[in-house]
Parts: sequence; C-alpha cells; structure tokens
Amino acid sequence: MTAAGTELLKYANEIVAKSEEAISQAHLAATGGIGILRIGFTGSMEQEKDKLPSFIKQFHSNHSGIKLSLLRYNMTPLSQALDRGDVDIAFTFSYGLHETAGLSWQICPFYPQSRPMCIVLPIEHPLAAKDKIELCEVAHEPFVIISRSEAPNYEHMERLCASHGFYPNIVCETPVLETLLLLVETGIGITILAQHTEAFAGPNVRFVEIANYDYRVDRVIAWKETNPNPLVAIFLEAIKAY
Repeated sequence: MTAAGTELLKYANEIVAKSEEAISQAHLAATGGIGILRIGFTGSMEQEKDKLPSFIKQFHSNHSGIKLSLLRYNMTPLSQALDRGDVDIAFTFSYGLHETAGLSWQICPFYPQSRPMCIVLPIEHPLAAKDKIELCEVAHEPFVIISRSEAPNYEHMERLCASHGFYPNIVCETPVLETLLLLVETGIGITILAQHTEAFAGPNVRFVEIANYDYRVDRVIAWKETNPNPLVAIFLEAIKAY
C-alpha cells in the first residue's frame, strides 16, 4: 500500500470508530443510559437529610452516565417549572397540584405518612395549649401567609375560612417560609400550614391540628405526563425499587 493509501486508511478507521461511538452514545441517550435529569424539590425536603440525599447518591452511583441537576423552588414555581419543562421530576406536596393540568404524581415512598393541616400560633397564644382548634375560634385573628405567587396557601385558606363563615384578615405576606414562621413567633399573626413544615419552626411556635377537618397533605413525586425525557421512567423505577 502506498503512503497515501496508508494515511487514508488511518483516517477511515478513525471515522468508523467515531461513527460507532456516536451510534452507541445515541442508543444510550435514547434508552436512558446517559443524559441530564433535572430534579426540583421544595425547601422542606432539605430537612430530611437521611432520605432524599441517600437515594440521590445511590441513583447517581448506579447511573453514572446520567447528570443530575438539583433545583430548589417554592411550591407554585415548582409546579410551573414542571409545566414549562424546566424540571423533569419534582419532590413536592400534593397540596394544590390538581390545579396544574397534565401533571402526574405518586406518593413518595420516603415520606409515606400523610399529615394534617394545622393552625400555627406563637407558643404564648391562649389557644396554643389545645390539642385541636375549631376554625371559628380564630375568626378574628390577624393572619400572615406565604405570598400568593409562591404557594397555593391563600386560595385554600380563603375557601376553608369561608366555609366556616369568615374571611381571613391578612396583615402580611412573605415569599419565605422561615420568615412566615418568624412572623408567627413574634405575634404579627397566625397562619395555616401543612404539618410537614413544622420542621422549620422554632420552639416558640405551635402547630395545632384543625378540628373536624380531614384534609391531608402528602409528599409526592410529580412529573409532566408529556415529558419526552426517557430518564423520568428510569428514575421512577429506581424509586420504586429503592
């Protein structure tokens, strides 16, 4: 073979090798062997340091070709991110999810226990020592809430209070849960939250279950039904087997 032929053969072999690698990579991507999975979660999941992180660590170890992106949101922006396709999987709450069309969800096996809605008060409040509180008992109290753009609390609270004959007197809004709990602790107002969020509260805040109200909140894994990312199914199967 001539020198020119030898050189041409070398380049031809390189092209074949790169083509085979490209085909292999394309197959892996199509079947979920590689790619990027964007996982959103609400801030309260950070309090469960022994559950979600340990699963993510194991998933990453078992699927080293998959790049994971972890993104923290408040509840409403997280649902919106799922709807836009900015997030593939969300660890969130069942609270208000039905208001976003096209989402599917399942109970998160890390957090299987449903929790009640609670009235949240400063510890020195006269009602704080009770085991349960009737909503009519707080009809004249000032309320503080998470900003309406950040969580579906306001609409839920308004409907709930209206069903008991009053509308909440909202004196302050904040986008940050920790700030909301500080407002409660300092006596600015009371609020209504799922009991899961008690992990963020200090010792001077009390969560008291609402009497005669059986609405429960679940921690769930949610995804958009039309999401084309094959890694979603792989992630859900891994959770099921965990």
